Amino acid sequence: MRDMKSIFGGILKEPEFKKINSNNIIKEVIEALPPVLKKGVEFAYTRNNILYFVLTHPVFKSEFTQRKSHIKQIVEVSKLQDIKDIEFFVTNNPKNLPSKQAEEENIQPFYKESAFGIFENLVEDEHLYKKFEEIRKLIQKKREED
Repeated sequence: MRDMKSIFGGILKEPEFKKINSNNIIKEVIEALPPVLKKGVEFAYTRNNILYFVLTHPVFKSEFTQRKSHIKQIVEVSKLQDIKDIEFFVTNNPKNLPSKQAEEENIQPFYKESAFGIFENLVEDEHLYKKFEEIRKLIQKKREED
């Protein structure tokens, strides 16, 4: 009985699965890029025998342009067939990164407050004295909630 890897390997060699094979090879090409370039690639695809790299920032586009011959060598060594040229462009849809405010709203402490807010405030600086009193009030408020 054959294992799954050999079964899928045989199936993927069929001409109908050329697109899947090329996508896997494109991922390998991206992994073969130098780390400086690799982190700027959003994704890559082929169309009309041209390999397109979609980049995350204009700085990466200038890096890719400067190292185009190096990237072409990597593509030639890979098993991608019929690639005549490579192109780069920056995506106009930036990644949807969560905002700091949304992150702060989702952060909830996973522990029960162990302090009671009972301490002697011996600070002589008025500003620091007020800060310690604010901390005391926060602790006491949290204890009441729990």
